[in-house]
Amino acid sequence: MNSVEGNIIIYLHTNDRQVNHVHIQNQRNLAASKVLLGKSVDQATQMVPLLFSLCSTAQTCVAVAAIEQAINIEIDEQTRAQRAALVRMETLREQIWRVLIDWPWFIGEPANHRALQQVIQICEKYKQLLAPQQQQLKPGGHPNLDHSLESKIDDLQRQLSSILEQTVFALPLKAWLELQTINNLIHWSARRETSSARLISHLQAMDWEQSGKCPILPIPVMDSERLHYALQLEHFIQKPRWHDRCHETGNIARCSSELIKSLQREFGNGLLTRLTVRLTEVAQLTQRMADLSTDQTSDVFLDNDEQLEMGTGLAHIMAARGQLTHQVKVANDVIQNYKILAPTEWNFHPEGVVASSLSSLTGKQKEIELQTRLLINCVDPCVGYQLHITEKEPQYA
Repeated sequence: MNSVEGNIIIYLHTNDRQVNHVHIQNQRNLAASKVLLGKSVDQATQMVPLLFSLCSTAQTCVAVAAIEQAINIEIDEQTRAQRAALVRMETLREQIWRVLIDWPWFIGEPANHRALQQVIQICEKYKQLLAPQQQQLKPGGHPNLDHSLESKIDDLQRQLSSILEQTVFALPLKAWLELQTINNLIHWSARRETSSARLISHLQAMDWEQSGKCPILPIPVMDSERLHYALQLEHFIQKPRWHDRCHETGNIARCSSELIKSLQREFGNGLLTRLTVRLTEVAQLTQRMADLSTDQTSDVFLDNDEQLEMGTGLAHIMAARGQLTHQVKVANDVIQNYKILAPTEWNFHPEGVVASSLSSLTGKQKEIELQTRLLINCVDPCVGYQLHITEKEPQYA
């Protein structure tokens, strides 16, 4: 079913127990930012979170950062750090959602809605504590200077850690993050104490550890001037390539540990690596909840030090699903032009990481379908998707 936001349609043609053709149609609405044209800066910043209900905090923070650059507003480092913390919490909530709600389905278990509701309440309390008046989310915004803030957040961190240790890890978070080898992971999953462990155990039993392994690399650092001109081209926003190559963005491009490095050496960016990356990022971000230091922003705000033409702002942020880019042109406090390049356009490019990953799958049709849905869940589009698998050459709509 199509939504206002649009969706993604994925066709797989299988033959002789393997995928021999992948076709992806991205029907997302890429023109939503046009409603900002002609609006004042204040109106635009108020409208952005209403336009993008998913990852609205990240969308708002990157929009404000682009506007601040366009109108030459400097912000203090504490405001920037608190914005980064809000984005990290939003990312954490999205990752936990996948683990508690989506993952159990793959092994025939019920979703853990009760635990997710507790997580959502903690995330909302965190946002209310850190930004009670949303003061950081406005151009030139000001930080929350409440000296008791960190102790209050410490309490929320303990609550969230307890929930995750019981429902996801069956270990203290510190102990999970100390796992370093593939054998460590196998031993953890073999105990099958949580649905997460049972999913990874099932993956190993099916010999799917490297399913979806492909050569697509993460987005490199991009030259701002070149990107500025590329964003004027509609086809670039629809199907972005950089130096004539497709790239991936998301948690596998930003999260690292000794365990992940071991998995990447053995299985590349296959399913076992991707599932472990999500668990690792959940543990890492939970441990960082109370870290509001000003040197912890570069993993969220991808710095753009280059000056563009007057009145133009370009900002990147690492949102839950990957690199999100906003570009804005402002004149006389009015939005003249607005461009958005979202992670989904990178990852679900017709020749991108999802297409490349799916093209390598093998097995019976039901096995291919399950691997496909797991890979899509790992990469995670920001809209719904339709999947069509056929042994006949599909007729594309």
